[in-house]
Amino acid sequence: MTFIKNFILLFIRFCLIVFGIIAICCLPKLFLTESKQLPATGGMTIPPTLHLNFEQYIIQIQSVFHSLLNPAKMTYKVDVVMKNVPDRDLFPFILDTYVYTLTIMIVAFLVAVLLATFFANLTFYFSKRIQSAILKGLHVLETLPDLFVVFSIQLIVIWIYKHTNLLPTIPFSTMQEKTYFLPIVTLAILPTIYLYKITLLNYHTEIEKEYTTFALAKGMKPFYVLYKHVLINVLLSIFYNAKSIYFFMLSNMIVLEFSFNIYGLLQFLITHPTPEIMAIGILLLTIPFYIIFEILKWVLPGRRDIHV
Repeated sequence: MTFIKNFILLFIRFCLIVFGIIAICCLPKLFLTESKQLPATGGMTIPPTLHLNFEQYIIQIQSVFHSLLNPAKMTYKVDVVMKNVPDRDLFPFILDTYVYTLTIMIVAFLVAVLLATFFANLTFYFSKRIQSAILKGLHVLETLPDLFVVFSIQLIVIWIYKHTNLLPTIPFSTMQEKTYFLPIVTLAILPTIYLYKITLLNYHTEIEKEYTTFALAKGMKPFYVLYKHVLINVLLSIFYNAKSIYFFMLSNMIVLEFSFNIYGLLQFLITHPTPEIMAIGILLLTIPFYIIFEILKWVLPGRRDIHV
């Protein structure tokens, strides 16, 4: 019965998320009316006006639902200015941009987790004074703006090329070749700093708990206690912070796509801001990860205490 109840709650939340995303994407239709031409005035166009129009809003929501039920028929305008260019099918083109953006984000997240865990384990063997200094430095680095990190990485690559005539990686994405390495490194920097700090703080919290003290008093070696039990609890805490990290990386990804000329999903959505395309793009970024997080919450154990 518990499994059925949890599944029903998951399905209800899923439906509410889908409806909420569609309702938000259609909000412009609630406040903004379409521009009209008046024949009596020689075809003069009346600009859009702001006022509540619930009928238009409901019609737009129904249209988006209908489009989502028939995704194969969805199209997008290749060029908004040139009217004679025919529309193209949204699928599978949007999936290419989606995979491109998702690849950079997932690899950057994995790199951040690995680097943060490695540095935290290494720092744990330093003295308390050095650990305290590192934490203060991480607090400062965490405040760095996204644009500062992006431009700094790009300037470093340009500086290396200027002085050595060696191009370590492609600094910008082109039509012929996509860039991965530099955006992944740039996107992973701030999450690595954040996870590094959180992991260090979690290490200190776990070490001071009774089960760790009891295990050390029993004669277990600190190395065994650290990697067998403390590390597992710390990694579980990283998972429970993964949602906030994901949305943090998603906001940074918007800056990255424009800075590195990456034609990913986010740039595609900004270029084609129709309610149907915005809704399906946000659903692609939200629903798969929501389902994965919910399943992992059922599968993964809670905090593990040591057994001696």
